[in-house]
Amino acid sequence: MAGTIAKQQAGVDVETYGPFGNQSGVKWSLVLDPNEYITQIILKTGALVDSIVFATTKPTAFGPVTNRRKFGGDGGPNEFKIELKDGEYITRISGAIGTWNSNREVAKLKIYTNLQPDGYGPYGGTQATKDLSEFSSTIPSGGRVLGFFGTLNNYLQSIGVYGNKKIVQYGPYGNQLKGQQFSTKIDGNEVIKEVIIRHGKCINAIGLVSASALSAFGGTLINNESKIMLKSEEYITKISGTSGEYEFANNERVISTLKIHTNLRQDGYGPFGTGEDTKNCNVFSFPDEFNGRIVGFFGHADDYLYSLGIYAQ
Repeated sequence: MAGTIAKQQAGVDVETYGPFGNQSGVKWSLVLDPNEYITQIILKTGALVDSIVFATTKPTAFGPVTNRRKFGGDGGPNEFKIELKDGEYITRISGAIGTWNSNREVAKLKIYTNLQPDGYGPYGGTQATKDLSEFSSTIPSGGRVLGFFGTLNNYLQSIGVYGNKKIVQYGPYGNQLKGQQFSTKIDGNEVIKEVIIRHGKCINAIGLVSASALSAFGGTLINNESKIMLKSEEYITKISGTSGEYEFANNERVISTLKIHTNLRQDGYGPFGTGEDTKNCNVFSFPDEFNGRIVGFFGHADDYLYSLGIYAQ
């Protein structure tokens, strides 16, 4: 079940799911930074889940930093390795709790990802365990696991996950009286791979590309079309730009310039659009204090991009 907000992921609230199992042992916890990724999971098992190891990587200005954290005992005759691919992330866990030597322990465990929706595993056995009870840490509407926690002794006694599914809106900024409303948001099991911006003296259109879809909004007139190809560990954190009254749109206010900021490009891609032939320009930049990721856009558009807001997780 979902618990109260218990921790923060570098300023981003995370919610607990679990823990499942015996909570009387030594507490353990792993919370990922916003740009830290699990690349490998190693499980040692026998009749129970003896231990779990998380290998992570985090990009920095000096190159990727890797880390390895183990939770549990030193036993377990069987070893299983889950190698996560680029763009792959954990969405939930499931398994069973059983009684072993009068203690409740994690008897088996299954790991689900966006690329393996049926799950890796189950790992562990049920031999010599009694009173098995199944559990699942499903995060509402999908989403991603941002960390793990639980208790341990010589075995993994309990396990839970930290998840963040709160989607908030910022904006829209600009002219909300012109154009057609639009909205696009990636599924909780996807990532934004590419941003497409059509621009000249102002912004004509914006689009998002995920693994399964392309969503574009605005005009088809292409003065320039710029494509921002995001790396596997890169995500959008912020937008900034200007809006102004554009002479060739009957002096209606449009988005005249735009920059896309990411965790790996904090100064932003762009600016796109020259801002020429606009007057009474206003500057926008949002969100200001934010350590999460942008998962979609909304606003108003037809031949031009009149307003723009973001969905952020």
